[in-house]
Amino acid sequence: MSSMSGLSFGGLASGVDTTAMVNAMVANYQAKYDNSLIEKQLLELKLEKYREVNTKIMNFYDEHLAPLRLQSTFSQGTMNVSDPSVLDVTKGGATGDSIEILQLAVPANLETSAIQGNFSSDTKLSSLGITNSEAIKIVDQNTGEEYEYQFRNYDTIGDLVNAFQNDGFDITFDENNASFDMSKLNPEEFRMVELTGTYARDEAGNILLENKIGPDGLEIIDEETGEYVQQIKYDYTEVDDGSVLNKLGIDLIYDMNGTPSDISDDKHYYVGNSLSSGAVSKETTLSELGISGTLDVTIDGVKSTLTLNATDTLEDLADKLTDIGLETSFDSTVGAFQIKANGSTVYFEGSDDKILETLAITNPTEEAQKGMALYNGMLITSDTNTFEADGITFNAKTVGTVDLSYTIDEEAVYESISGFVTAYNELIAELNTLINADYNKDYKPLTSEEKSGMTDDEIALWDAKIDESLLRKDSSLQSLVDSMRYTIMDVRAEGDYRSLADIGITTSLSYTDKGKLELDEDKLRAAISENPEGIQNLFNGTYEDGSVGYATEMYNNITDMIKSTSGSSAYFLFNDKDLQAQIDDYDSIIANASDRLEARKSIYEAKFLAMEMAIQRLNSQGDLFATTTA
Repeated sequence: MSSMSGLSFGGLASGVDTTAMVNAMVANYQAKYDNSLIEKQLLELKLEKYREVNTKIMNFYDEHLAPLRLQSTFSQGTMNVSDPSVLDVTKGGATGDSIEILQLAVPANLETSAIQGNFSSDTKLSSLGITNSEAIKIVDQNTGEEYEYQFRNYDTIGDLVNAFQNDGFDITFDENNASFDMSKLNPEEFRMVELTGTYARDEAGNILLENKIGPDGLEIIDEETGEYVQQIKYDYTEVDDGSVLNKLGIDLIYDMNGTPSDISDDKHYYVGNSLSSGAVSKETTLSELGISGTLDVTIDGVKSTLTLNATDTLEDLADKLTDIGLETSFDSTVGAFQIKANGSTVYFEGSDDKILETLAITNPTEEAQKGMALYNGMLITSDTNTFEADGITFNAKTVGTVDLSYTIDEEAVYESISGFVTAYNELIAELNTLINADYNKDYKPLTSEEKSGMTDDEIALWDAKIDESLLRKDSSLQSLVDSMRYTIMDVRAEGDYRSLADIGITTSLSYTDKGKLELDEDKLRAAISENPEGIQNLFNGTYEDGSVGYATEMYNNITDMIKSTSGSSAYFLFNDKDLQAQIDDYDSIIANASDRLEARKSIYEAKFLAMEMAIQRLNSQGDLFATTTA
């Protein structure tokens, strides 16, 4: 059945199969359309095959050919030091090298110690290690009245002192001694109790609001009824381990028996000890230590001036020192800087004499000592005990003399060369198969109609036949194979080894192998053992006549072939750009062929439709005449 403007017909009036006749009449147009579609599909299959083969070529190029161009491939091995206690070699060196360590490098004896906190009324309670869940209370021993001080309500030492004094307790903070003055608090009349609390929690155990709850707690009111629902408060319990009061430096004097001892007049006393320097951490700001101004640091005669900002932390200062060449960190556990000075001279000077004292940094009393060594008779020095010279790097451990010897990893070198031979043979075999494939002229991409009459296995076999011959006699592949084979067969004009045959690699004499290589394992291993430098030179050396080693020459030739051109992409052997342009051109060719086919079919269908309608009218008139005469 065919159609014309949605109207189907099949020669009902004439009895003629008009659909078959139309298809026969447009057969030439249909053939042009089908052939264009097939040609496009062939080009697409060819481009896909190009990409597949190019991937294999690049794998050989990158993984097996490129490494043979490198000295490191042939120098794999172990550097042996005659006395490892003197030094170890981390890079370079050669058999026969001699190294003598004359003296070790000694850094300037820069001393640091724990920083003592600069405590004042403005010192934050949190810097003393006090948490919001802790508190203390003072109990009147006579009346039982309690005064509770929850630390979450106070920010600084001064805030806490003000709270004490507002309740009538004559407790002050002595900034000179960095301690609370507890002399006016009589423990016979008032007892200090430590409290520790937990955050208010809901029924599921979730912490509620944390620091947001006031001293009287938080009442929850139903928004609709205005009625009281629940009150959330901190839950405090008494402790007597001294953990809270110790953070404040407050203690009660005890005798040897564990009871309060009489100091004078048969009375006991609370005492305020100096606050712990452990409160100083890497987050401590310079303003909290009372530091401001500048710090000059001179390293080997080069002075750097650091600005000491009030908001800078001790960690920030450590970073600034590191930036100018001093490896510096701050250890919060010890409360001190750790500074590594590799320079021969290091000197600190603050704009204020108290800066270095507060930072607990002491200038070196002796200059640093440079490390000195003789490498094959050449004197070299280092600020550290790591020396570099003439391609070698070694770390000195003690004074002494060593000799170096290098052991080549012969197995690794053999694997690199034999791996190249195997990969070369696999690539050559596949390329030859593609180039010399049989011409399967009868195998073209199947149309949908053709596939409908075949099984999946039949279709797969058909497609395989097409794939086999896609790159038959391809000029790019042939050029690559010829170039690789010519390189392998070439002979060098000089050197201990002048051909690959000298080390056991020869070209097969069998015609069917088409240039495959054969490897004499024993001969190659012997050559690697006897003359590794000669092996390396054969693959990547440069000769007086301008020629280069086998691997370098083959690599350079392939590199030239895969350069980007107007017709091909970079690292692509084939003219993929040209092929893609042809595929794109076929889109318009196929569209035009389809338009011409449909136009011609429409013309013929219209004519047959007119004929059918005319015959139908004649048939109707004949029927009418027969009826009338009857």
